[in-house]
Amino acid sequence: MKQILGAMRYLHSNSYVHRDIKPENFLLQHPGADAEIKVIDFGLAKKFKPGSSDPMKTKAGTPYYVAPQVLMGSYDEKCDIWSCGVIAYILLCGYPPFYGDTDPEILRSVKSGKFDFPSPDWDDITREGKDIITQMLKLDPAKRPSAEQLVDHRWLKDHTDKPTGTVAKDLGNNLRAFTCVGKMKKVALTVIANQMNEKDIEDLRATFKMLDKNGDGTLTFRELEDVMKEHKVKLPEDLVQNLAKLDTDGSGSIDYTEFIAATMTNRQYMKKEVVWAAFRTFDKDGDGQITKAELRDMLKDSGNSSTLENMVNEMIKEADLDGDGCISFDEFNKMMEKKDS
Repeated sequence: MKQILGAMRYLHSNSYVHRDIKPENFLLQHPGADAEIKVIDFGLAKKFKPGSSDPMKTKAGTPYYVAPQVLMGSYDEKCDIWSCGVIAYILLCGYPPFYGDTDPEILRSVKSGKFDFPSPDWDDITREGKDIITQMLKLDPAKRPSAEQLVDHRWLKDHTDKPTGTVAKDLGNNLRAFTCVGKMKKVALTVIANQMNEKDIEDLRATFKMLDKNGDGTLTFRELEDVMKEHKVKLPEDLVQNLAKLDTDGSGSIDYTEFIAATMTNRQYMKKEVVWAAFRTFDKDGDGQITKAELRDMLKDSGNSSTLENMVNEMIKEADLDGDGCISFDEFNKMMEKKDS
């Protein structure tokens, strides 16, 4: 549930609502008992405006897990929280809180919002376990906590495993080096971080988990400083002033992908197939050149037209060695190989 709510917190903080949260839409990372879970199937997902007075109206979801407000055709992102509450209930007892012999009966039960914790199935469940479910299944969405509030719930804090391990002594230097990297290379490293096989970056994932104290999938600059000091890892003096440069998307914090991009070693990302896959992500038409138009399309959400144009020109200039206004694979490869001070 901590992973599920962490995923919801991350989605909602990026102004997306999933709208079809149910067990079938989570996959295991691998067959092992300690596998992490991944949320999938964004076919019904929608961008929303936080705090908007204009509710979503499309009736979407699955009978057992759908929120009452969705059935009424007026809802916000808290519909995902309701679905999470239903999943938590099922995980703890094996049956749903709202049920019936047919879909119409199930939906009537959902609309009523009435459920209980029958004995003997719930006798051994702690008060905190029942409380978090009660909070998520509040009929009034205004009284339903956000995912951000729920990841700090005592039930999750008391019962989830705490990440263990050590922080690499060169972490500060690696982060500092990333702040000196040009914009084009930063974006390329972020693309590679998205594409990396998670087995190849297990150590970096473990470090991120340790740094991410509240498990919300992002690092505040305070979290980063606190854990590094706790593990007696030296913070380069100029890193503290430049921490904001690690935040490539301007969100105000460092997300998982940004952290992996900043801490990957040259040995991890300088494999021909890895660099080629990243190049192809930029080279949309497959003509062997990254053009300004392709960069513009890729970065269209990065600012107003004037800012975007300046950014694109700067990125082309960073890698365009022959001055033809485009970036070939050879130029891209040389940019990636270049050591940044």
